[in-house]
Amino acid sequence: MTLRPFLRRLAPLAALALLAGCPASAPGPQAEATAMPADFTVRYAWSTGSLPPQYQYSYSVHLGPGSEGRVDFQPGYSGPIWTERFPVSEAQLRALYATLRERGVWDRKWAEGPAMAGAAGEWLEAVAGGRRARLPDMPRDEDRAALREVYDSVTALVPAGVIDGLVERRKQLRQ
Repeated sequence: MTLRPFLRRLAPLAALALLAGCPASAPGPQAEATAMPADFTVRYAWSTGSLPPQYQYSYSVHLGPGSEGRVDFQPGYSGPIWTERFPVSEAQLRALYATLRERGVWDRKWAEGPAMAGAAGEWLEAVAGGRRARLPDMPRDEDRAALREVYDSVTALVPAGVIDGLVERRKQLRQ
């Protein structure tokens, strides 16, 4: 009896045994490269810009790490900071991380555009995998669409009515 027919019958069984020992959901190198790092954090800030004190306010949105987000709201140039906390799911943070990666937040140098005196301003700082990126207050015109998508994806995680409620609270305080 030759060994060849025996090995032909054994080969499929050996392959099945090897496959059974490997989990089907094991991430490949591509999945590991795009996985959200444990240190992923975002701070987005917005301000009315230079306005008379009765109209000026600013706020910042803080996300990650973990499942809590918050909005810090300053109702004027100085004074108290009001804080509203809200839940953020891991799936929401992963989607936000994917958007920031797709827009190249950590992969390019974001140049400042021309300053607009007195205009409302916004910026974002993000950390992931030990890398820090800061998006400019006044971006170049060719970067505005990409940054708008990034900023909108951050503010979309704030529950409806939180920022509007803080603005309304500020109005009541000023009356």
